[in-house]
Amino acid sequence: MKKTFALLLAAVMMLALLTACGGGDKPADTTPPADTSAPADTGSDAAEPEEPAAGGNIGVCIYKFDDAFMTTYRNALQEILEGKGYQVTVVDGNNDQAKQNEQINTFITQGVDALIINPVMTSAADTIIATVKSAGIPTVLINREPTADQMAAYDKLVYVGCDAAQSGTFQGELILDTPNKGDINGDGKVSYIMIQGDPENIDAQLRTEYSVKALKDAGVEVEQLNLT
Repeated sequence: MKKTFALLLAAVMMLALLTACGGGDKPADTTPPADTSAPADTGSDAAEPEEPAAGGNIGVCIYKFDDAFMTTYRNALQEILEGKGYQVTVVDGNNDQAKQNEQINTFITQGVDALIINPVMTSAADTIIATVKSAGIPTVLINREPTADQMAAYDKLVYVGCDAAQSGTFQGELILDTPNKGDINGDGKVSYIMIQGDPENIDAQLRTEYSVKALKDAGVEVEQLNLT
Protein backbone atom coordinates (compact mmCIF):
# COMPACT_ATOMS: atom_id res chain seq x y z
CA MET A 1 0.00 0.00 0.00
CA LYS A 2 2.83 2.40 0.86
CA LYS A 3 4.50 1.74 -2.51
CA THR A 4 1.22 2.27 -4.36
CA PHE A 5 0.67 5.58 -2.59
CA ALA A 6 4.25 6.72 -3.23
CA LEU A 7 4.07 5.90 -6.95
CA LEU A 8 0.65 7.53 -7.20
CA LEU A 9 1.89 10.69 -5.50
CA ALA A 10 4.92 10.83 -7.80
CA ALA A 11 2.68 10.59 -10.86
CA VAL A 12 0.37 13.38 -9.69
CA MET A 13 3.30 15.62 -8.73
CA MET A 14 4.89 15.11 -12.14
CA LEU A 15 1.62 16.04 -13.83
CA ALA A 16 1.24 19.17 -11.69
CA LEU A 17 4.70 20.31 -12.74
CA LEU A 18 4.05 19.66 -16.42
CA THR A 19 0.53 21.02 -16.80
CA ALA A 20 0.08 23.69 -14.15
CA CYS A 21 3.45 24.96 -13.06
CA GLY A 22 5.39 25.05 -16.31
CA GLY A 23 8.12 27.57 -16.85
CA GLY A 24 10.89 28.84 -14.62
CA ASP A 25 14.61 28.41 -14.84
CA LYS A 26 16.05 25.17 -16.02
CA PRO A 27 17.40 23.28 -12.99
CA ALA A 28 21.08 22.65 -12.72
CA ASP A 29 22.22 19.38 -14.23
CA THR A 30 23.08 17.11 -11.34
CA THR A 31 23.72 14.04 -13.49
CA PRO A 32 27.20 12.71 -12.76
CA PRO A 33 29.63 12.73 -15.69
CA ALA A 34 29.58 9.64 -17.85
CA ASP A 35 32.25 7.05 -17.23
CA THR A 36 34.16 6.83 -20.49
CA SER A 37 36.48 4.04 -19.38
CA ALA A 38 36.02 0.60 -20.90
CA PRO A 39 33.78 -1.62 -18.75
CA ALA A 40 35.23 -4.78 -17.33
CA ASP A 41 34.14 -7.99 -19.05
CA THR A 42 31.96 -9.82 -16.56
CA GLY A 43 31.16 -12.65 -18.93
CA SER A 44 27.43 -12.10 -18.45
CA ASP A 45 24.88 -10.51 -20.75
CA ALA A 46 22.19 -10.39 -18.07
CA ALA A 47 20.34 -7.07 -17.92
CA GLU A 48 19.68 -5.29 -14.68
CA PRO A 49 16.36 -6.34 -13.15
CA GLU A 50 13.50 -3.97 -13.98
CA GLU A 51 11.47 -2.34 -11.26
CA PRO A 52 8.20 -4.24 -10.87
CA ALA A 53 5.21 -2.54 -12.44
CA ALA A 54 2.81 -0.65 -10.24
CA GLY A 55 -0.68 -1.96 -9.80
CA GLY A 56 -3.96 -1.26 -8.11
CA ASN A 57 -7.27 0.45 -8.64
CA ILE A 58 -7.39 4.23 -8.49
CA GLY A 59 -10.55 6.29 -8.23
CA VAL A 60 -10.35 9.84 -9.57
CA CYS A 61 -13.00 12.45 -8.71
CA ILE A 62 -12.99 15.60 -10.86
CA TYR A 63 -15.18 18.51 -9.84
CA LYS A 64 -16.59 18.84 -13.37
CA PHE A 65 -15.57 17.53 -16.78
CA ASP A 66 -16.48 20.65 -18.77
CA ASP A 67 -13.64 22.67 -17.23
CA ALA A 68 -11.04 22.97 -20.00
CA PHE A 69 -8.04 22.81 -17.69
CA MET A 70 -9.34 19.85 -15.72
CA THR A 71 -10.10 18.04 -18.99
CA THR A 72 -6.45 18.36 -19.97
CA TYR A 73 -5.40 17.39 -16.46
CA ARG A 74 -7.58 14.29 -16.10
CA ASN A 75 -6.74 12.95 -19.56
CA ALA A 76 -3.01 13.29 -18.91
CA LEU A 77 -3.39 11.88 -15.40
CA GLN A 78 -5.21 8.81 -16.66
CA GLU A 79 -2.61 8.24 -19.36
CA ILE A 80 0.27 8.49 -16.86
CA LEU A 81 -1.32 6.20 -14.29
CA GLU A 82 -2.42 3.55 -16.79
CA GLY A 83 1.07 3.66 -18.24
CA LYS A 84 2.34 2.73 -14.78
CA GLY A 85 0.03 -0.26 -14.54
CA TYR A 86 -2.90 1.16 -12.59
CA GLN A 87 -6.57 0.61 -13.36
CA VAL A 88 -8.14 4.06 -13.35
CA THR A 89 -11.77 5.13 -13.09
CA VAL A 90 -12.51 8.85 -13.50
CA VAL A 91 -15.90 10.31 -12.55
CA ASP A 92 -17.54 13.68 -13.19
CA GLY A 93 -18.83 15.54 -10.13
CA ASN A 94 -20.91 17.87 -12.33
CA ASN A 95 -19.98 20.72 -9.96
CA ASP A 96 -22.23 19.11 -7.32
CA GLN A 97 -20.58 18.42 -3.97
CA ALA A 98 -23.34 16.05 -2.82
CA LYS A 99 -22.87 13.98 -5.96
CA GLN A 100 -19.10 13.91 -5.47
CA ASN A 101 -19.54 12.75 -1.88
CA GLU A 102 -21.60 9.83 -3.19
CA GLN A 103 -18.91 9.04 -5.76
CA ILE A 104 -16.22 8.97 -3.06
CA ASN A 105 -18.34 6.61 -0.95
CA THR A 106 -18.93 4.38 -3.99
CA PHE A 107 -15.20 4.14 -4.67
CA ILE A 108 -14.60 3.23 -1.03
CA THR A 109 -17.28 0.54 -1.17
CA GLN A 110 -15.65 -0.84 -4.32
CA GLY A 111 -12.38 -1.16 -2.44
CA VAL A 112 -10.12 1.13 -4.47
CA ASP A 113 -6.50 1.26 -3.38
CA ALA A 114 -6.26 5.06 -3.48
CA LEU A 115 -8.23 8.16 -4.38
CA ILE A 116 -7.38 11.35 -6.25
CA ILE A 117 -9.92 14.06 -5.49
CA ASN A 118 -10.42 17.47 -7.06
CA PRO A 119 -13.05 18.79 -4.61
CA VAL A 120 -16.10 20.59 -5.91
CA MET A 121 -16.00 22.90 -2.89
CA THR A 122 -13.00 23.77 -0.76
CA SER A 123 -15.39 24.10 2.17
CA ALA A 124 -16.18 20.37 1.88
CA ALA A 125 -12.63 19.42 2.83
CA ASP A 126 -13.52 18.41 6.40
CA THR A 127 -16.21 16.01 5.18
CA ILE A 128 -14.01 14.52 2.46
CA ILE A 129 -11.05 14.05 4.78
CA ALA A 130 -13.17 12.46 7.51
CA THR A 131 -14.65 10.04 4.97
CA VAL A 132 -11.36 8.84 3.49
CA LYS A 133 -9.72 8.70 6.93
CA SER A 134 -12.50 6.51 8.28
CA ALA A 135 -11.99 4.14 5.34
CA GLY A 136 -8.19 4.25 5.59
CA ILE A 137 -7.86 5.09 1.89
CA PRO A 138 -4.66 6.92 0.83
CA THR A 139 -5.82 10.12 -0.86
CA VAL A 140 -4.31 12.85 -2.99
CA LEU A 141 -6.19 16.15 -3.13
CA ILE A 142 -5.54 18.32 -6.17
CA ASN A 143 -6.15 21.89 -7.31
CA ARG A 144 -8.08 23.08 -4.26
CA GLU A 145 -5.96 23.20 -1.14
CA PRO A 146 -7.36 22.63 2.36
CA THR A 147 -5.89 24.35 5.39
CA ALA A 148 -2.80 23.00 7.15
CA ASP A 149 -4.93 21.90 10.11
CA GLN A 150 -7.26 19.97 7.83
CA MET A 151 -4.35 18.27 6.09
CA ALA A 152 -2.83 17.31 9.45
CA ALA A 153 -5.97 15.37 10.39
CA TYR A 154 -5.00 12.31 8.29
CA ASP A 155 -1.55 10.84 7.79
CA LYS A 156 -2.37 9.23 4.43
CA LEU A 157 -3.46 12.49 2.85
CA VAL A 158 -1.41 14.83 0.66
CA TYR A 159 -2.11 17.86 -1.48
CA VAL A 160 -0.51 18.43 -4.88
CA GLY A 161 -0.77 21.81 -6.54
CA CYS A 162 1.11 24.92 -7.53
CA ASP A 163 2.11 27.92 -5.46
CA ALA A 164 -0.85 30.14 -6.30
CA ALA A 165 0.64 33.14 -4.49
CA GLN A 166 3.70 32.89 -6.73
CA SER A 167 1.49 32.60 -9.82
CA GLY A 168 -0.36 35.76 -8.81
CA THR A 169 2.92 37.57 -8.25
CA PHE A 170 4.05 36.57 -11.74
CA GLN A 171 0.81 38.01 -13.18
CA GLY A 172 1.44 41.36 -11.51
CA GLU A 173 5.07 41.37 -12.65
CA LEU A 174 3.99 40.76 -16.25
CA ILE A 175 1.93 43.96 -16.07
CA LEU A 176 4.93 45.82 -14.66
CA ASP A 177 7.03 44.58 -17.58
CA THR A 178 4.79 46.30 -20.16
CA PRO A 179 5.93 49.67 -21.57
CA ASN A 180 3.29 51.64 -19.65
CA LYS A 181 3.33 49.36 -16.59
CA GLY A 182 -0.43 48.96 -16.89
CA ASP A 183 -1.18 52.68 -16.81
CA ILE A 184 -3.03 52.72 -20.12
CA ASN A 185 -4.53 56.22 -19.79
CA GLY A 186 -1.50 57.94 -18.30
CA ASP A 187 -3.17 59.10 -15.09
CA GLY A 188 -0.45 57.67 -12.87
CA LYS A 189 -2.27 54.59 -11.64
CA VAL A 190 -3.33 51.17 -12.80
CA SER A 191 -7.10 50.98 -13.12
CA TYR A 192 -8.30 47.40 -13.42
CA ILE A 193 -11.33 45.15 -13.49
CA MET A 194 -10.70 41.87 -11.68
CA ILE A 195 -12.11 38.79 -13.35
CA GLN A 196 -11.79 36.11 -10.69
CA GLY A 197 -12.17 32.38 -11.12
CA ASP A 198 -14.18 30.08 -8.90
CA PRO A 199 -14.60 31.89 -5.56
CA GLU A 200 -14.50 28.49 -3.82
CA ASN A 201 -11.00 27.88 -5.17
CA ILE A 202 -8.30 29.05 -2.77
CA ASP A 203 -5.85 29.20 -5.69
CA ALA A 204 -8.09 31.72 -7.46
CA GLN A 205 -8.29 33.78 -4.28
CA LEU A 206 -4.50 33.83 -3.86
CA ARG A 207 -3.82 34.71 -7.50
CA THR A 208 -6.29 37.58 -7.19
CA GLU A 209 -4.65 38.86 -4.01
CA TYR A 210 -1.02 38.52 -5.06
CA SER A 211 -1.37 39.87 -8.59
CA VAL A 212 -2.52 43.19 -7.12
CA LYS A 213 -0.01 42.97 -4.27
CA ALA A 214 2.86 42.74 -6.79
CA LEU A 215 1.80 46.09 -8.23
CA LYS A 216 1.47 47.72 -4.84
CA ASP A 217 4.82 46.34 -3.67
CA ALA A 218 6.40 47.98 -6.72
CA GLY A 219 5.01 51.34 -5.63
CA VAL A 220 2.23 51.46 -8.21
CA GLU A 221 -1.08 53.08 -7.30
CA VAL A 222 -4.00 50.81 -8.18
CA GLU A 223 -7.72 51.34 -8.58
CA GLN A 224 -10.26 48.57 -8.95
CA LEU A 225 -13.15 49.48 -11.21
CA ASN A 226 -16.57 47.97 -10.56
CA LEU A 227 -18.89 46.79 -13.29
CA THR A 228 -22.37 48.23 -12.93
